[in-house]
Amino acid sequence: MKDDTTRPFYSKRNILLLSSDEDLIKYCNIENFQDSGKGGQKRNRKYSAVRLIHIESGITAECSEFREQNLNRIKAGQKLKLKIAILFSCEQITNMRNICSVKNSEYPLWVAYVLDELHRSYFDVKFVAEKLSLSKSRLIKLLYRDRELWNEVNEQRIKLGKYRLVL
Repeated sequence: MKDDTTRPFYSKRNILLLSSDEDLIKYCNIENFQDSGKGGQKRNRKYSAVRLIHIESGITAECSEFREQNLNRIKAGQKLKLKIAILFSCEQITNMRNICSVKNSEYPLWVAYVLDELHRSYFDVKFVAEKLSLSKSRLIKLLYRDRELWNEVNEQRIKLGKYRLVL
């Protein structure tokens, strides 16, 4: 569980996770920069890389995968939502099983809920899977598809003296 300084952020967090890309940007400072990404010398010769900084929390996300600034801004927004979901606990939400698709706009909320349940159960994956009406192996596969989420879960399990999850 996070310290008490994060508590006022809970309901605001849910608003951010469910907001559209345009609305999310209203809560952020945007920095455009050059970045030497994959693709050789023609990539990011202009300021097409984007860094979003959430004003209230200071959480940052950046993207330089594309040549188009708009695409990088959208991807950075998606990354920012996932970071917010990972860093702040979540309130109880019903019907979580149906929104676990990465393409679902409520996916970051699902991530936050799953992490919250994992924290409450001391990272007992089987218990959380049953609570979500999933098999343990299905939940592990859902966690595995998101590298940042997978790493966070395994780091927390190691801190508790548990073994790393493997696919």
